[in-house]
Amino acid sequence: ADLARLGTLLVGGGPLDPGLRAEAGSLGATIVETYGLTESCGGVVYDGVAFEGTEVRIGEGGRIELRGPTVMQGYRSDAAATGAAFDVHGWLRTSDAGSIDDGGRLRVLGRLDDAIRTGAETVWPVEVERALASNPKVADVAVAGRPHAEWGQQVVAFVVPRSIDDAPSIEELRDHASERIARHKAPREVVLVHELPRTAGGKLRRGELPAG
Repeated sequence: ADLARLGTLLVGGGPLDPGLRAEAGSLGATIVETYGLTESCGGVVYDGVAFEGTEVRIGEGGRIELRGPTVMQGYRSDAAATGAAFDVHGWLRTSDAGSIDDGGRLRVLGRLDDAIRTGAETVWPVEVERALASNPKVADVAVAGRPHAEWGQQVVAFVVPRSIDDAPSIEELRDHASERIARHKAPREVVLVHELPRTAGGKLRRGELPAG
């Protein structure tokens, strides 16, 4: 397929898999990853760069905060929700975590409530998923935290294997992940599943993953 004829493709709704972006690029597509939310009237950050007039900062706990002309003034007839969403200077507190690099580009790490607190470390599922997805034995993967008596939570990978007869072992996946991310972020448990809960558009329903 020749994707160049489509011009620029805007992708949002969640972090874009680097492998998918590379594949689309090889077919001629120009991909722009967007970030925004309903309260900002859609995407206001393109490939990490905020629109002119839009401000982005990282608040307490790594929370992404926005301010600008497209950000809503508040929730209609709900002063309490509006007060909780904004600080006194008009910054909208999103439910997402991120960081800003030395070049001023925003990197979205994931939903704040998806964070896995294991021991003294914070692990973001998307980072682990990206590391595991490049394993040739993995067809699809999702990561979540599950209770652990000593660490509070442990990293669990839910894996759809390409072949049930040649499913990856926990040792294989830990070694594979550790070559790409810090070893403490590698999964401590692997659960093999036939499929992952996703929306019609392919977005992961993380809250519907098995209890583990």
